[in-house]
Amino acid sequence: MGKLFVIHAREAPIAVIVRRGPSKWRHVLSWNTQTDHIDHGAWVKGQIHPEKCDLSFDGKLFVYLLHKEGHTKDNLPNSGTALSRPPWLTALALWPQGDTYFGGGRFTRNRKLALRPLTRGLGDKCHPDFPNTYVEIDQNRNPEEHGSADLISGADWSGYDAQGNIIYTVGYKLLRMTTGGALEVADFSDLTPDPQPAPDWARTFSDKAPPPISAEPGSVPSRRSPR
Repeated sequence: MGKLFVIHAREAPIAVIVRRGPSKWRHVLSWNTQTDHIDHGAWVKGQIHPEKCDLSFDGKLFVYLLHKEGHTKDNLPNSGTALSRPPWLTALALWPQGDTYFGGGRFTRNRKLALRPLTRGLGDKCHPDFPNTYVEIDQNRNPEEHGSADLISGADWSGYDAQGNIIYTVGYKLLRMTTGGALEVADFSDLTPDPQPAPDWARTFSDKAPPPISAEPGSVPSRRSPR
């Protein structure tokens, strides 16, 4: 993948951005494509496979495939498919794996998830400490992966936002194509790893719970003029 990979919710103006670097670090961000407000979330030292990740239709749940570097606490696996609240990676449900050759998933309905087969004989059962009580499991075992739509020559990744605009990434820059030219939405070049504990709202989930309160707009890199 390039430096940035974008995953959109199908029925909400919400996207997750997976940032690669420095070195083996990965950073997860949430992006409101209507307001261009961006929330910074988890930093993790390991490998996220964004093409095998997905957002629920309403953007409230994130399924991801991760291999973490080093030893994990409480005998948890280094690799696994998990369900979390973006932009955080605190597992609500966890399916352990032996590696990341398979795994990951795709939402087929808002609360229905198609999981790719797990590997090395570990089966498809959740970790007993992280049971799945959040989504129905689809019987489709080979859901489509995400990828670039290849809409912009020279872009690392490109696709459409919820409003039908072309968006793309070049290095650490996130851009939107407008009638006036390319609009730089944000530049994530200067970020350095800053792991923080997930907020309380990211440690549980209920469709009846109110949405988290985001920081005021303007706390992230501002839009740049078309150029």
